[in-house]
Amino acid sequence: MNEQIRNWKKLYGKIFATKIEGKEYIYRSLNIGEICSILTSIQQGQNTEAEDIALKAVLYPLDFDSDESILLSQTLANFIIESSQVLNPREIKNTIEDSRKRISLLLQNDFFQWKLCIMKVFPGYTLFDLDKLSASDFFDVLALAEELTKEKLIDDDRIEENANKLKDLPIDEHGDLITMGNKFLSKRELELISADKATKNLREHYMKHKK
Repeated sequence: MNEQIRNWKKLYGKIFATKIEGKEYIYRSLNIGEICSILTSIQQGQNTEAEDIALKAVLYPLDFDSDESILLSQTLANFIIESSQVLNPREIKNTIEDSRKRISLLLQNDFFQWKLCIMKVFPGYTLFDLDKLSASDFFDVLALAEELTKEKLIDDDRIEENANKLKDLPIDEHGDLITMGNKFLSKRELELISADKATKNLREHYMKHKK
């Protein structure tokens, strides 16, 4: 069951559990499409339809039957809807503010800026698509975007500046872990941000594909 829960988290993000009449139920968070449909149904007075949409989020029991008990289904649907914070006007404001803060931090990240540049030139790409590209493919696309726009999208000076900030980070005696604030970085992450490795790799990829 633990393995299944881990898989659900990877697939759906947040999942929730509750007990009703001694029986455990597990459900995922609602997606934006479902939230919009539920809001529309509620506004039109179609509460039963809203409940049916919400109950699609039930993951366990695997054989859950919404027709088995109307009262149980209504109770569970209410739990699912209430767990979606963006259905509460006050929470919508808090969620938007949190999102704005996250985006503000992301905009300071070079890779995120490069992704935005790519998406402007190639609208068919999404952030999720770009995350799946290998480093080589990513820089191929970025170099092509530069060629098409005739603009320089990679700031060599900024890369060098970031590299200088990172090169003095403490490395343990095994070279496996370093700390950045309270976060421990794996050897793989270290390789990606190390001034000696990552910056050179970025520049080499860029110059190779630029040619």
